[in-house]
Parts: sequence; structure tokens; C-alpha cells
Amino acid sequence: MLYQDFKKNYERENFEDVYTVEDARESKSKPVEKIERSPKNKKSKKGVKKFFLGFFCVALISLSAFLLYVEVFVSGGIKGFFSGLKNDEGEYYYYVAASAVDYEEAKSLSDNLYSQGAAGYVYYDGEYKVLLSFYPKAEYAQIVADKTKYSVIKIPKNKDNTLNSKKKEARDGVNELILGLYAASAKSDEEERREKIEKLSVEFRSDVQDYLDGNDNDYAYKAKLEVIKRVMNNLSSSPSLPEIRYATIAISLMF
Repeated sequence: MLYQDFKKNYERENFEDVYTVEDARESKSKPVEKIERSPKNKKSKKGVKKFFLGFFCVALISLSAFLLYVEVFVSGGIKGFFSGLKNDEGEYYYYVAASAVDYEEAKSLSDNLYSQGAAGYVYYDGEYKVLLSFYPKAEYAQIVADKTKYSVIKIPKNKDNTLNSKKKEARDGVNELILGLYAASAKSDEEERREKIEKLSVEFRSDVQDYLDGNDNDYAYKAKLEVIKRVMNNLSSSPSLPEIRYATIAISLMF
């Protein structure tokens, strides 16, 4: 064995961890020292872990504080809060309202509350109510209701059942028309049915015309009344029992 080969083998065995020894016959590059991992990289990884751990702790504490606030201060607690989100409360108004037995009592109460600064609108949903004020959230309305001893009602934003005297008269006209159509459908004589239908049509026009000529902006309500007028015109020319019964159901479904 040549001396050079012996030396090369010796170096490979004893200094391989420090030097990369290459055969000079294959490459002319100088021996290159191996690069070892720096302890600094390990420290930076520990720092990242600490950061995320701290962030998680802060988030957990914040969430716990929020849930505690909701449970203590929000009406209905946590369950009420999340059920409110699920029910999309933004689609409703919450009104403080006073109940009345009939329209005359509601009108009198409305005038009295209006003179004291309340809204005073008469609302009808099967019962008469006088609206004092509205709120975007139920808990706000409930605070006022508790102080005034009135009730809270939930109404969709796009629903308008407020009444004035002309609208109330028109609504009563629709109810009387429906009852009259039921009575007409019970008559077996065609001539009697015709007379009944003509009388109902004249009375209905009289009941609703003031409202139709007024400046109320509830155009959907007015459109329904116009449709009923046309139905009654057609019915007057053909007051058969099937037509009367069909008209009765159609008008009932409108209101």
C-alpha cells in the first residue's frame, strides 16, 4: 500500500465527523467543514410554542368572560342568546303594547297615550292592541314593559296591521261580506241568491271606498280590496252555489 493511500484511509476513519475528505484525483475542491445545527433554532421553536400557548389561554379566558356576561346580563342567559341568533331577531320589532277589548276602547286608549307622547297606533292581530313604542331587541322592550305594566309583542318588520278608522271600517266590511256570502250559499232559490249578492256588493263598496280613496300607503291591503270588488262583480252575473262558495273561500284566505 502506498503511503498516500494509507494516509487517506486514516483521515477518513478519524476525521470523517469534522471533514469531508475527497480524493484529489476526483475533485480539486478543498475539504469543507460540516455545518452542525445551531441551538438557536431550537430556542426559536420553543418561543413559537409559548406564543401559541399564551394566545390559546387568552382566547379561552375571553370566551369564558363572554359566556359569563351573557349568562348574567342577557335575558334568557346563554340559551336565550343563541336561540335569539338562531331565530334571526333582526327580522322583528318588539313593541310595548296595551290591550283593548274592541276598536272603540283601542281608539280611546290610543288618543290618551298619543297625548302623553306614545306612538298610539292601533294594531289588530285577532285582538286590538295600542302600540306605545318599538325596540330592536326583546330585552329592551321588556325593561320598558315592566316599568309601565304593559305587554311586549313581536311583529315582523314587513308586517303592517295598524288601523285607522277608515281601514277599520274596510276590514269590518270584508268580515260582513264573508258572513253574507255564507248566508247566500244557504239559499236554494237562484233569484234570492242574486238579490243577496247584489246587496252585499253594494254594501261592500260603500264600506271600503273611503279607505281606497284615502292616502294610506298600505297598497297591498288596497289591492286585496280591489280584487274583492272584481270578484263580487263577476259573482253578481253568475251567483251559482259553486261560484259563491269558491268566492267565500278565496276572500277568507286573503285576510
